[in-house]
Amino acid sequence: MPMSSKLKSVAATLLKLLIAFVIAYFIFRKLNASLSETAKALAHANFPLMSLGILLIIIALLIVMVVWRKILSDIYRFKLSVPQALILQSMPNIAKYIPGKIWFIFAQVYLAKEFGVNSVSIVVTTLISQMILITSAIFAGFLLVDFAKTPLFSIWGVIFLVVLIVILLKPRILHKIIELGLKIMKKKLEVKPPKMKLWTLLYSLVVCVAVWIIIGIGITLCAASVFGFDMYSNTPEITGAFCISYVVGYISFFAPAGIGIREGVMVLLLPPNLSTLQSSVISLGSRLWITIAEIIFYGLIFLLYLRMGISKKAMISLDKTKN
Repeated sequence: MPMSSKLKSVAATLLKLLIAFVIAYFIFRKLNASLSETAKALAHANFPLMSLGILLIIIALLIVMVVWRKILSDIYRFKLSVPQALILQSMPNIAKYIPGKIWFIFAQVYLAKEFGVNSVSIVVTTLISQMILITSAIFAGFLLVDFAKTPLFSIWGVIFLVVLIVILLKPRILHKIIELGLKIMKKKLEVKPPKMKLWTLLYSLVVCVAVWIIIGIGITLCAASVFGFDMYSNTPEITGAFCISYVVGYISFFAPAGIGIREGVMVLLLPPNLSTLQSSVISLGSRLWITIAEIIFYGLIFLLYLRMGISKKAMISLDKTKN
């Protein structure tokens, strides 16, 4: 890549990050939120209770892998081992912190080839599971957040939800889109168009709603570690606010992992009985707590990946010795 193209790419990335942080800054400024007070409150948290909340978030990440593996098995009849599924589904998510939502797909394709699995089936399964996650997040958000504060979401959210459900019921649509892309790249499609059972769709949606509720409880536990057990009464509203803010952050392509956007939207959606400091700590803390959970979870999976790679090399060496 020429130097000028690299500079343009870096400049575009920095500009996207700047836009995200400027939006978040003005939202927090409007609420008169003090970052120093927020940091001080987080520093004096009950860390054992916070650790329990982070553990719940890690469990939720693990359940997402279970859903992904179930979908792959149902529509393509591929039965991956749990370690393979963990690596293929979870490890590429590290790339979500790069601006743009496609980098984790490239990482997944690379890993699929390394494991000798058809990359198209992995990508289609990932896209379907992501849409199920977004659909369930919208549903949980509508169910739990204060509707009076989200009139626009009640209109556009339902339209978005209907479109997603149609695509989920017809995963062949995604398959056709990928097939067209491969034809442009002059590559052959080696997997037949998938069919998803209604039971698998319903199971995945219900489990993913449970995932968001578990994450919401985890965030509330972390918030309670800072502000005390009174936070538990706000669990539904905190969960709903996080779900909707996650969706908004997800569709904001200019912000890596929705940084800035998600926190700003969450502050606006949290219940009015919370103080400005509490709203600031919960919104910014949710990013911190989830990031810690992801670092632990993805770090363990990376170690698993390295161990599997070492075992694979050992097997190859053993085969060569026998021959």
